[in-house]
Amino acid sequence: MEIKVAATRMELMNLKKRVKLAYKGHKLLKDKQDQLVREFFSIIDSYKTLRKDVEQKLKKAYAAMILARSVMNDSELENALFLPVKKVKLSEKLKNVMSVRIPVFKISIEDNEESYSKITTAADLDIAVETFAKITEDLIKLSQVENEVKLLAQEIEVTRRRVNALEYVLIPELESAIRFVTMKINEMERSNLVRIMKIKDIVRKERV
Repeated sequence: MEIKVAATRMELMNLKKRVKLAYKGHKLLKDKQDQLVREFFSIIDSYKTLRKDVEQKLKKAYAAMILARSVMNDSELENALFLPVKKVKLSEKLKNVMSVRIPVFKISIEDNEESYSKITTAADLDIAVETFAKITEDLIKLSQVENEVKLLAQEIEVTRRRVNALEYVLIPELESAIRFVTMKINEMERSNLVRIMKIKDIVRKERV
């Protein structure tokens, strides 16, 4: 859509101010976009590492639980795990990444004193419980990272659209309007000059 403008010097001055601001805004948004993309890929690398670690811990935990079940009957295992083995406390705060507010969770896991007796249970059960506790913390971190990736991806897309709108729509329209107004002003000045010259010729002829 073309910008409707009046062919005046004041309008030309306003257009030049607008295009200057548009270029400045474009640079700021492009810098933000580049920083968001760098942050995004950095987090993706962290996510892959964390996910691989969680998968390895899950295998270890399930293997230990299978061994525990092999030396304990279902009743013993059920009684041992009847009470919560761990106490989990979760707190949340927000961090700001290039104007994107991202939830960050802090988890605290403590032993429950009213849990099962480790004397009467298989050692493999202890390994499974400890590993699952660590996995719980990692799963929360994994969920947090997944959410951060999602939020950053959304912000990257929004910023990209704004950059493109400035680069391919607004700035070209403003520059086109500047060229149009400049051309019209030049035409008017030439027309005025022609009129002045004609008036001077008429005045000169009348004096003669």
